[in-house]
Amino acid sequence: VARCEVYATVITITWRGRSLGVVARESEGVEAERIWTAARALYRGFSTYPTRTRGRNIRVFVLEAPAESQ
Repeated sequence: VARCEVYATVITITWRGRSLGVVARESEGVEAERIWTAARALYRGFSTYPTRTRGRNIRVFVLEAPAESQ
């Protein structure tokens, strides 16, 4: 799988009947760990996920509102 560093395409997501345009960016470092900590607190299965995937790096993505120029 090729790794793409820039995710500039605006996509539409729908959650609880509300649709909005977002762009995705990969989270790294302290931010990614903070998100993983929150995810493990919400769902116990995430604690064992890295082991079940044989140590594979689990990438974390953040969805954000697109910049005004897009």
